[in-house]
Amino acid sequence: MVSTITAPPAPRSKAGGSAPGARALPTTPGQALAHGSFREGRGRRLAVAAACRMLHQVTEALVPVAIGVTVDRAIAPGNPGALVWCLAGTALLFVVLTSSWRIGTRLNTSVFSHGEHSLRQLLAGKVLDPLHSGTGRGPGRLLSLSTSDTRHTAGLAWVVTEQLSAFAALITAAVALVLVSWQLGATVLVATAAFMLLMHLVTTPLERRAVAQQAAAAESAHVASDLVTGLRVLKGIGAVDGAAARYREASRSSLDAAMSMARAKALFTGVSLGLSGAFLAAIAWLASTMAANGSITVGQLVTVVGLAQFIKDPMTTLAFLSAEIREKRAVAGRLSGLLAEENDLDQRASGTDVLPDGLPDDGSAVEGARGLRVASVSGSHFVVDVDAGSITGILATPATARQLIELLTYRRPLARGELSLHGHDAIDLGPEEVARHVFVSDHDGAVFSASVRENLATDSVEAALLAASGLDEVLRHLPDGLDSRIGEHGRTLSGGQRQRLLLGRALHQPQPLLVLHEPTSAVDSVTEMRIAESLDGLRGRALVLITDSPALLAICDSVVDLGAEPTALNMVGAADAQ
Repeated sequence: MVSTITAPPAPRSKAGGSAPGARALPTTPGQALAHGSFREGRGRRLAVAAACRMLHQVTEALVPVAIGVTVDRAIAPGNPGALVWCLAGTALLFVVLTSSWRIGTRLNTSVFSHGEHSLRQLLAGKVLDPLHSGTGRGPGRLLSLSTSDTRHTAGLAWVVTEQLSAFAALITAAVALVLVSWQLGATVLVATAAFMLLMHLVTTPLERRAVAQQAAAAESAHVASDLVTGLRVLKGIGAVDGAAARYREASRSSLDAAMSMARAKALFTGVSLGLSGAFLAAIAWLASTMAANGSITVGQLVTVVGLAQFIKDPMTTLAFLSAEIREKRAVAGRLSGLLAEENDLDQRASGTDVLPDGLPDDGSAVEGARGLRVASVSGSHFVVDVDAGSITGILATPATARQLIELLTYRRPLARGELSLHGHDAIDLGPEEVARHVFVSDHDGAVFSASVRENLATDSVEAALLAASGLDEVLRHLPDGLDSRIGEHGRTLSGGQRQRLLLGRALHQPQPLLVLHEPTSAVDSVTEMRIAESLDGLRGRALVLITDSPALLAICDSVVDLGAEPTALNMVGAADAQ
């Protein structure tokens, strides 16, 4: 049976360009922090949230004042009418207090959540950008960036509202104390300034340890992700103990950094609480002395003691400002560092206008240059037939096969002449255009934590292609067929079943040239023969098989041998007969 396959739609933007309406990426720590909290309309919501939370703190600071007024105006003189009015005013104060807290917290949570999501979307877009190779960062580091770092960066929204509300609370308390006694107000202001200066000195080691702890946690997540992803391979080569030792070392470093951070934070908290307690005792003693000599009333004494106890929390919050900002900048720096990386696969010369509409779908070629031309792989230069229905085999060592796959998938910057399609250099086509015509299925490709249907990555599942890949047999043993969930990284599937799923996905892709890397290395010989016969019957497009399987090489029209002499080009099979 011949499968009818059409090329996918053209890419939305030229190589090296940006899609219309694309968002500018935040490429500095400041821009990343601003994007998470203020961009895309979040600034207005954050301003309202800050106003509500400031109102909450102001009304909370006024509670001791209201109690003091009630004592002086209603309880001390024994005035029932005044007591009713005071209680009604206090009740109204609590209504405003709770309502402002609810609205402010809800808006703050919305800003934080949407900011975190937006940063994560930008990060995912950068990682998945076909013009960005993304070299140098493993899955674990990317996971840490897209979860912990985006959360901490967007967390600036909480810092802004908490610091503003703490400042509003402190000012309200200071004004109330000045109205009671200017000596008390001046004492509070001076003590607050001294407290914040001392706390800034104490937080300096805390900031350094926080940055170290985040870096160690990211490294631990990176090692853990690599270990889990490659567990099957590690078991196969007997390297589980070595990998586990590497993870234990990374985990121990992360634990040591976390314990160091916890000790520093405990020291800071202890010093903060001790100074706050001493400050409260001093204010209470001073107010009691003034009440004893008649300088202030009993109600004012209640107000002063209540405010002195209240302001220790705002003072501690303000003392953390420097540590919070430095921590956020450090995290945002890692995030913006990735977003600022150049698109190293955008290699088209500035101003070039080669193939502005991409390679024509009819496969038109530069005269005499039809086919996929590969250079500098194991020292060989060869051309692969890409006419519909052709099957070409490539025999290569694992290292050479990996080199060829990196070239065909455009995973690294190319040199001019390394790869061309129908006479058009891949650099002029760009990664998106190459991917539009060539699909490469690696034998250890990614399997997603989803259903079989979703892993096939197609809008329409064809029974003939399921049979050709041997996936139909796998589906008969799954409880829900195509809709069966296969677990994280396909852990519910055997190695052979996983490989047939990858082959089924590849056969459902629309590119006119399909490259399969060792598609049957994990299946039994009977299944391999059946798959080979099925592939031989699917002559609807060009097929390249990178394999050393005799069953697969037997169906090839020609075979390129890259495993013999480094500079030799050996064509066997049908090519020899020509």
